[in-house]
Amino acid sequence: MTAAGMLLLLIALSSSIRQSRVFPEEVQQYRLLVEHYARKEGIRNCTDDLLAIMTVESGGRLEDLMQSSESLGLAPDTLDSESSIAQGCSYYASLLKRGKKHHVDEKTVFQAYNYGPGYITYVEKNGGVHSRELAERFAERESGGKKKTYSNPLAVEANGGWRYAYGNMFYAELVDAILKERRKEKEPGMMAEMLILLTAAAEFFLAGTALFRTGSRISLRIAGLAPADLKRKGIPELLRARGFISGTAALLLIYGLWLSYSPAEFCGAVLLADFFCGIYEGLTGRPSAFLLRGLLPLLAFLAVLSGSGS
Repeated sequence: MTAAGMLLLLIALSSSIRQSRVFPEEVQQYRLLVEHYARKEGIRNCTDDLLAIMTVESGGRLEDLMQSSESLGLAPDTLDSESSIAQGCSYYASLLKRGKKHHVDEKTVFQAYNYGPGYITYVEKNGGVHSRELAERFAERESGGKKKTYSNPLAVEANGGWRYAYGNMFYAELVDAILKERRKEKEPGMMAEMLILLTAAAEFFLAGTALFRTGSRISLRIAGLAPADLKRKGIPELLRARGFISGTAALLLIYGLWLSYSPAEFCGAVLLADFFCGIYEGLTGRPSAFLLRGLLPLLAFLAVLSGSGS
């Protein structure tokens, strides 16, 4: 396997290293399946939203994981796990489309997953922005004013522990609270950001040295080669290959930090791959190469892994 191939393989293998601490393990195990069906519906960027909904609906402990049977007109809890996810993703996608059409906010769509699409129209007629008061009034109307005990801390703090007997008027707030914690978790944190930028700078330096000064004294010194080594077949090509890998790693880190949907996880994957490349170079070339292509990425990866942005 080439060094470039190894880098891509390590990025792929390490993409799930930093597991979420926000979603329960019972929910987290369905991430790939949720992502698959979300992609089919064209809402892959909503995977975390769907996992948050699953957390509120079932905590990953019921067969009908997303409690989506009723959205098909079926009796509650009649779908198996995969069918529940498939329908939950389809239903949520339809709500997003409806929400966009009626110009309502994200929380309205969350609440509509629990109340049904009629809530989107209701919010549109009442300002277009979800609030607990609107959710409460809608549930009061639909339930005929009937109440039931609800011991969730949010309800206990709000009214002593009750909700109307129609859906859950606190639903959007519960989903949003999970997603707020998830967004914090995705941020690398200041220390991690600094180390990521230092790693990217070091990789750019290595790339420039290898690509534009191949055969120069500084290039040979960084690579741990003697001038006589250039006579060996393939040494210049090896230096250029190292340069391309370093440049790619640097660009991926910059992209991950400022442009990716999940900076901590994306950069963590690249850093781990870079660390193993550093070990490889340290063992096969100059041991001090481990400092730039091993130790620095490792420190940055550990900072990301610590969840300092949470």
